[in-house]
Amino acid sequence: MKTGFLILALTTGAFCSVFAMFVATMTEALQLWQVACIGGTSGFLGSLFASFVWRKK
Repeated sequence: MKTGFLILALTTGAFCSVFAMFVATMTEALQLWQVACIGGTSGFLGSLFASFVWRKK
């Protein structure tokens, strides 16, 4: 059971990291509040993605 939470957290972290690399290429054109909104969205979508992927197993 504890392993499942660890895998879920790692999957979420990986999704957010990839998304953050994409956002980092565009941060020069964005303001701080926009980057914060994108980061929050990334965390939310990462959590949904990880729960969707791991729920099927």
